[in-house]
Amino acid sequence: MGKKLQHIIIFAVFLCEIFPVYGVAAAGSALHAGAAADSVTTGPQQSENPASENEIHFITNTGIRSLEITQRGTIRFSRDNREIAAISPDGYFSVKERRWFRTRRLEVVPGPDGKPEYRFYFEGRAGKFNEHAKDWLAGIMPEVSRRAGINLWPRINESLLAGNTAQALRLVAEIESNTAKKFYYIMIADSGNLNITDLQVLIRQAGREVDGSQTLGDLLGQLAVQLPPSPVLTGELLRSAEEIASSSRKKEALIKIARLRKINVENAVILANSIKTIASSSNKQQALSSVADLFPANDEAIDAYLQAARSISSSANQAGALLSLISRENLSVESWRKIAMAPATIASSSEQGRVLRAMSIALPSDDSVIRSYLKSAEAINSSQEKASAISILLDKKDLSDASYIRIAESALTIASSGEQGRVLEKTATTCPVSDSVMLALLKSASEINSSSEQERVFLSILDREGLSKEVLLQIVKMANSRIAASGARDAVINRAAQAL
Repeated sequence: MGKKLQHIIIFAVFLCEIFPVYGVAAAGSALHAGAAADSVTTGPQQSENPASENEIHFITNTGIRSLEITQRGTIRFSRDNREIAAISPDGYFSVKERRWFRTRRLEVVPGPDGKPEYRFYFEGRAGKFNEHAKDWLAGIMPEVSRRAGINLWPRINESLLAGNTAQALRLVAEIESNTAKKFYYIMIADSGNLNITDLQVLIRQAGREVDGSQTLGDLLGQLAVQLPPSPVLTGELLRSAEEIASSSRKKEALIKIARLRKINVENAVILANSIKTIASSSNKQQALSSVADLFPANDEAIDAYLQAARSISSSANQAGALLSLISRENLSVESWRKIAMAPATIASSSEQGRVLRAMSIALPSDDSVIRSYLKSAEAINSSQEKASAISILLDKKDLSDASYIRIAESALTIASSGEQGRVLEKTATTCPVSDSVMLALLKSASEINSSSEQERVFLSILDREGLSKEVLLQIVKMANSRIAASGARDAVINRAAQAL
């Protein structure tokens, strides 16, 4: 039995060496920076020093061995890695290694004189940081440096000072820890040794290399603050934000970058395209609505915004994005024409109507813009919503005759005779008394299937003063040929005869 048990234990140890404990990623690396995607430990892991903006916290656990490192502030090691040569006033360094049931832990803080003060523990008991402890630290430092990026800054800085930015960035790319990568990218960007091209490369590499939506989002947000106000760098930041997997984190990063940096036409297009990559409809709409006021009043920029809005699958969210845009001032006629056409792609009739009614107030009275608006209104399936969208346009005071004629024609696309009559009646009471408008209105009224609705519109026209003889004769002619019910037909003809 003793030999069997021994064999079982040896085999278990072998399995633990090959496979991490259940729930632990094969790489066994973890970063605690508030992002669940960065954690690969099983069960709760409590840190005495929670991660912050200038902290690196790394954990690896393979079952029989674990390693946990924390660094805050600036730490400089001796050349042989056996001790810490200097620590900043806000600095803190901790490394803890467990092999089976044997644990070693070292903590270093600044002492009263500013020099490093060591606290070494073996098996949970305080001990001296002697030669054996220094040997242990020197032995694990290559792994600590490679995986967690601890003590890597001297090598990175040396490369930067030598003008070898590519080597500095390669050193960061080799680090496993995402928060360590973030830490060093920020330090490199802030070193003052990089030109615009180098900074472009840094941003692109950061977008590819940093995993974890929160970590990458925080990094890009911080770079947006500290990088020079170059439109080229702004574009790179917006493109790199597309690498963020989480819809909400991507939204937050894009909004932050856009609001911190000046957005020109080119970057407005990049911003809109980046927003299009957000998977969630609500987050996509929130992103667009939050930056709508930043888009230049430029046709290309507005078109990019509208394309992003069109990519939203939810009708309510698509409507919300469009509503945020229509309050913009100084938009060109071409931009308004495209904005007026945008509601046609919304699936919901009620949302189409909601956007068009709101749009009608700010809409310029240019004929081409009115035509685009009416095309969108004609795309609405609901008779009531379509009639409401067309009818509210008649509240505008400076419409041309051509626009009134187009409104009369659009009324015929409404399925309900009652709603057709309602729109044409309002048109009759508000339009100018010109022959071209009145004749177009009569033509549309004659196409209504309901005799009572035909009568309603014809009589509304006859209520107007200043009708020409040609219009009055046309009313009699159309009433005779198009109104089926004799009572309605006679009522119209008699009123027209009185006017003649």
